[in-house]
Amino acid sequence: MFSAEVTSFHTSAGANGIHFATATVHLVNKTKKPLILACNASKIIATDDQKNQYSGAMVRGLGAISGSSVDTKFTLPPGGGGDALLELRCRIAPTTIRGVTFDLNLATREIEPLEGQQYKLGVEHALEFTGLKNGLAPTSDGKPSVDAGPFTATVLRSKMARAGRWLTQEMTINLRNTSDKPLILAYEYGSSFGLDDQGNRFGYGTSDQSTTGIGVVSGTKADPQFVLAPGESRDVHFTAARAPGREIAGTELTFYTALQALEILPSSQIRSTRQYSLTFTGLSLKWSTAAAATGSETGIPPAAPSE
Repeated sequence: MFSAEVTSFHTSAGANGIHFATATVHLVNKTKKPLILACNASKIIATDDQKNQYSGAMVRGLGAISGSSVDTKFTLPPGGGGDALLELRCRIAPTTIRGVTFDLNLATREIEPLEGQQYKLGVEHALEFTGLKNGLAPTSDGKPSVDAGPFTATVLRSKMARAGRWLTQEMTINLRNTSDKPLILAYEYGSSFGLDDQGNRFGYGTSDQSTTGIGVVSGTKADPQFVLAPGESRDVHFTAARAPGREIAGTELTFYTALQALEILPSSQIRSTRQYSLTFTGLSLKWSTAAAATGSETGIPPAAPSE
């Protein structure tokens, strides 16, 4: 029916004893007809080898089931694939031992279309992924890239910079329409964040101004300015930031963001047709020697934390 593989897995710590487990799951339709998948977030559980249980999942990409409400946007064409992002949390006391190996349980449901644009819940599939460890990521000799189906997203450039007390990772990502139809994409407000290989979290502060070159979807507002003709590509700029402290700095970043595909209706209203979760792994967080030597704004290495 379909295959599922965890392609990225990271752990990180937040405030007040909260710890996170973040996983990207790649699903591929093995059938000869479109496949609609959805899940109930409350059924997603991760357990570490010390029996700490992570739950309360945030889900992106995959359709959501909540009571009688079903999101049918996660539709995979025959042979097509797509990513789902899952982030779970657990409050762990300082005296509690945290595990390093995780098992992830994810239940997905097939959604069957009916006449009159109606749908019903189909077969449920219980997926279990075992032996997951922090830092799991695909290896690539080229530029980090995601094949989202109707478009590809490729990191062309990535560099460290400084903005006041903030350390930033600036990324230029090329979006290319690989379908045979025009494609409207927009950035989903508040969806970008990053995790380095030491578990340090990169975000965007209190107001998300992390993206330029593309329209934004926020609440009921959607900007459809970013239109790609078949085969056309354009660049978008992303920034992720953190305020450094005494923690060990990482050398590689995994960056997560979400885009929505939009459709303009005959009434000139705009609706979202699909949410795409994008995961880029292996982004270097090292300061370039050349940039550091120039003393330029983006080449100043971070100062050592004060004692």
